[in-house]
Amino acid sequence: MEHNKISEYLTVINPSSNGSVGEIPSSIGSLKELHLLNLSNNAIAGSIPSSLGNLTILEALDLSRNELTGKIPPELTQLTSLAFFIVSDTRLSGPIAREKQLNTFENGSYGGNLGLCGAPLTKK
Repeated sequence: MEHNKISEYLTVINPSSNGSVGEIPSSIGSLKELHLLNLSNNAIAGSIPSSLGNLTILEALDLSRNELTGKIPPELTQLTSLAFFIVSDTRLSGPIAREKQLNTFENGSYGGNLGLCGAPLTKK
């Protein structure tokens, strides 16, 4: 179901620890007023949609403790307002982009992903 007015007012999505399954819908990237997205502690699978890079005023993104796979999309480097970013304890792989805001997050943001490599992790 689509609600056209929701995207004008929705600033927080926090269904953490509620047993959510499935994939992150790419349509979340159209919620331009979103400041916080917390999907942690669920059973969400699939990849991180590159459309999340459209959330230019997003300040907090927590995708930790899910079944996410694939790489961290390079589009997330466009999130220059991001102050909190955590993808720990998922199944992500590949190099971590060290550009713009993603360059400010430490090892703890990425921990528990055996396939991730590059700074700030010691695995090259």
